[in-house]
Amino acid sequence: MAGMAFAIDVPDISTWTQNMGVGGGGPGRGDVLIAPYYDVRALIDPRLPGAAATTAQTQYTLFSIVNTDRTYGVIARLRFREWKRSRECLDLDIPLTTNDVWVGQLSRLAAGGVNLSTPVGGGERWISAERVDLPAPGYFAASLFPVTGFDFRTFDIETEETNPLPRCEYGYIEIFGEESVAAPITTAEPWRFPRVTIDAGNAGCAGAACWGFGRDVRDVLMGSVYLLRPTQAISHMYNMTALSDFAVDNLGIWASTSTAYPHFFFSVQGGPGQLGTNPGVGGFNQLEGILSKRWFLGEYVTGTDPADTSATPTTTSWVITFPTKHFHYDRTNASRHEAGVGTASLTGPPFTGLRETLNDHLVAPALTACQVGENVTFRVYDRKENTFAPGEPVSPPQLIPPGKIPYEVNIIGYYPAARPPDPPYFRDNITVATASGSVTFYAGYVNLDMSVPSLLGKDAVVFNFFGNIFQSYNGLPSIDLQLQEFFNGAVNGYYGNTVPLRYGADWFTGTPAPVPVLN
Repeated sequence: MAGMAFAIDVPDISTWTQNMGVGGGGPGRGDVLIAPYYDVRALIDPRLPGAAATTAQTQYTLFSIVNTDRTYGVIARLRFREWKRSRECLDLDIPLTTNDVWVGQLSRLAAGGVNLSTPVGGGERWISAERVDLPAPGYFAASLFPVTGFDFRTFDIETEETNPLPRCEYGYIEIFGEESVAAPITTAEPWRFPRVTIDAGNAGCAGAACWGFGRDVRDVLMGSVYLLRPTQAISHMYNMTALSDFAVDNLGIWASTSTAYPHFFFSVQGGPGQLGTNPGVGGFNQLEGILSKRWFLGEYVTGTDPADTSATPTTTSWVITFPTKHFHYDRTNASRHEAGVGTASLTGPPFTGLRETLNDHLVAPALTACQVGENVTFRVYDRKENTFAPGEPVSPPQLIPPGKIPYEVNIIGYYPAARPPDPPYFRDNITVATASGSVTFYAGYVNLDMSVPSLLGKDAVVFNFFGNIFQSYNGLPSIDLQLQEFFNGAVNGYYGNTVPLRYGADWFTGTPAPVPVLN
């Protein structure tokens, strides 16, 4: 359509990327995976009966990464980022052989913080030595994963944080397919995974030794996450979001394990420094455009309606993760947002909040409320058509201006009453009240609009979706979940459910889409 265009969710068709798994369709495989939420905090939910309401329940996050390639192995970068500012908590490389599964468990340490472990005897490995380039073409050394695992680190978190350990106890996960490798040439420890030489005809390659498709990782990775509270028999499972053709570099995108690379800003197909050398239409702007969403729609049930004798105690939370937001801030400046642009930072839209919350930095100048967080609008509808506040119309209810979603991982809770004074309240870090005076919205649905305050497009970019060229979009780039839990008194059991949030994209184009040419 000329003018305003709508998003299309067509599996296996996008020429650049498929937003798959949570938040999209398709086969769920790519060369990059994003898990928008991990959590190891011990949780108390006063809205549910029994021990869940009074005693902190131990929680684990289990995840699996699969290489579906039947010919080549994959060296992958596994990175965990915390919830507030995407500071790195742990970063390491892992190998996956052909048709391989790598599994991990995140658990909370007794004194706080997180440990990553794998099943003893499961055979999982990690890249324990830097790549050796001689004799050519070199290899990766992979040792058995330590029995004690790896503890998350907090040295990347701001020094004014008096207790940085909780910052890493929930957040999100990045997995980058960095380089394709051949089968290990030895099963003696450490295993050695030889590099694949690049295609014939490429610079630096000659003779019969040049074979295969190069070191680029094809769209062969997929993954799943499980949030578990064993004492309550609750399991939340979701599929990781897969990005296809994130990178198409024949040399691969592997970087030294001592660096912060690869990442979403520099390593994306068509990104900085890749013009003319990395084929295809891509880059950071396109990545944000493809991931952008304007609306979220979802039902909620929370609390127990005293007027409904059959009501089930239920809790509802939304997870909205911004995996690219941290690239819009200057990490080198103590006040974080106001000064010059660092080498890996951007300024301006689509993220416009100057800081997460008021008084967030000891050295920061005073800020007004409108300068913190990302402005959004919540519309809360009651299934019983009650007015949200006395004197307001029945449907739609009043708007709640302005809403704020301030963090990199925003866990939004819906509450029938005011939030208690001691956070966190259950798993959530943001409250949307569903009560006003004597009127309480125990069940209904929410429309969250992330285009506030502009309705003219939050970013002037050019991005390509299956040959359709768009110039701007409303909303913010994100990956999203809805989690609900309830208690069944008939069997004295707890239950959990996880689904993608329904969303709508709002993209604009100034020219009609080109006519496809069929070969």
